[in-house]
Formats: sequence, structure tokens, C-alpha cells
Amino acid sequence: MEKMQVDLLSKLKSHQEWLSSQGNYGSQLSLENLDLSGIDLSDQNMTHAHLPGVTLDNAVLRRTKLIGANLASTSLVRSDLSEGNLVKANLDYAVLNGAIMKNINAMRASFCESNLKGADLTGANLSHAYFMKTDLRDSKLCNANFEGASLEKVRLAEANLNGVQGLNSATLVSIDVGIDEDSIILEGDELRTWLNNVLLNN
Repeated sequence: MEKMQVDLLSKLKSHQEWLSSQGNYGSQLSLENLDLSGIDLSDQNMTHAHLPGVTLDNAVLRRTKLIGANLASTSLVRSDLSEGNLVKANLDYAVLNGAIMKNINAMRASFCESNLKGADLTGANLSHAYFMKTDLRDSKLCNANFEGASLEKVRLAEANLNGVQGLNSATLVSIDVGIDEDSIILEGDELRTWLNNVLLNN
């Protein structure tokens, strides 16, 4: 594990050179299907890093820059991404059960079929983000901003939506409010009624 961390630090340094030189020096961070569970990568600049399939369960990534990063199919179970920058990041098929994502900036990020069940997204900027079959059941979305976001077949049963912002300007195609594995899809008038109730309670 120690050798792996030394190797990773070397790759992170090379990635900083790649970023600062706009690709002329160093090399882009590219890791696939690697187990980095429990690692602390707080405050690192991993912009445009290529990390598909990497396991980062219980990892600490506070304030980490992951702008435009490829995090598709990563496992971030119970990880701490508080105040991280995930603008335009690809989180499709990522597993983020119980992750702490307070005050993240995930503007224009993609969460297609991601699992965020029980995640804490309090104060998250999710404006113009893409959610397709995303599991947000039991999640905390207090004061999260969904302005301009796109939501289709998103699972929201028992999610905490207190103070949520921007849903009235989001593209809401359909919402799944089914509990457990039962699907209850709301569309059209039912979806508008659901949205009005959410806005009324906020």
C-alpha cells in the first residue's frame, strides 16, 4: 500500500505539470480499476483525471478539484467529497451510497444511473446537471440547487428536499417515488402536482 501511495503521489505531481503546461509536460492522471479505499486526496487538483472503475470507498476528497474528471463506474461508498469541485465531471454508473457531498459544485455533471442512495448533498450546486435513472432515495438534498438540471426517472422516495432550489426551472421528464424496488413513475399532471407540493412545502 505504501509503494502504491508513493507511485500515486508521483503520478499526481506529473498530472499537475500536465495541467499547468496545458499538456506539454507531465502526463494526465489515468487510473483504472484500482482500489484506493480510505485514501486521503483532500485539496488535490485532479481536474480532467481519468479514473473509471476506481474504488474510493471511505476515501477523503474534501475540496478536491475533479473538474471534467472521468469517474464513470467508480465506487465512492461513504466517501467524503465535501466542497469538492465536480463541474462537468462524468459520474455515470458511479456508486455513492452514503457519500458526504455537502456544498459540492457539480454544475453540468452527469449522474446517469448513479447510485446516491443515502448521500448527503446539502447545499450542493447541481445546476444544469444530468440525472437519468439516478437513485437519490433517502438522500439529503436540503438547499441543493437544481436550476436548469435534467431529471428523468430519478428515484426520490424519502429524500429530504427541504429548501431545495431551482426545480421549477429544471427539465422534469419523470420522477420515480416508489419505495424499495417498486417503481411509481410520475409524469404529466401527476408530476406537476408533486412539484407544486414540493415548492409549497419550501
